[in-house]
Amino acid sequence: MSDWADVKTTPAAELAGMVGRDFVSRWLTVDQARIDAFAKVTEDEQFIHVDPERAAETAFGGTVAHGFLTLSLLSAMAYSALPRIEGAAHGVNYGFDRVRFVRPVPSGSRVRGHFTLRAVTPRSAREWQLTYDVSVEVDHALRRWLIATGTFGYGHDDYVGEGRQDDRYYGIAGLIYKLNPLVQIKGQLRHDWLTSTQSGNAYQSTSVLLTLRLQR
Repeated sequence: MSDWADVKTTPAAELAGMVGRDFVSRWLTVDQARIDAFAKVTEDEQFIHVDPERAAETAFGGTVAHGFLTLSLLSAMAYSALPRIEGAAHGVNYGFDRVRFVRPVPSGSRVRGHFTLRAVTPRSAREWQLTYDVSVEVDHALRRWLIATGTFGYGHDDYVGEGRQDDRYYGIAGLIYKLNPLVQIKGQLRHDWLTSTQSGNAYQSTSVLLTLRLQR
């Protein structure tokens, strides 16, 4: 996409009146090909970025983009969102006061920038310094997964001298269902039963446990 191809041109005299205004960029896709290319050109080929098989075994559940890749896309986001100053020859990146990478960007995600104009500072008759607050929104395909577990147990008790023998059994079936990166539902069904050579001691019981896990 060419620089500021589809954005509004704004006279410099109107910039001060735009302080506090929000701008939202177009969506950009961060697929594995883009991550691999960034890894190669920056020589940062850590496996969490480029090896889907190994990355799947980590807490990320798959490959994630480099934080600096997401940061580098702010330029493309800005081109599609921020107003172009009428008559300006070009713009330069002056830098950042503070940067934090608070959430991973999984491979295949879409990202877009949210910009808020905070200050307009004239530096000369033909120069302006614009200060923005910026956050990046991440929209990625929901990664649901389901884990099923099963356990069976047996025990035998021999009451010597009482003429009694018991056989104990239990079965446990469990399910863990991940709704999204933050919410997991865990369910467990347990059935216990006992048979005995002594009348009146046999029993059966069933219990159900359901838990909800919220992770931030």
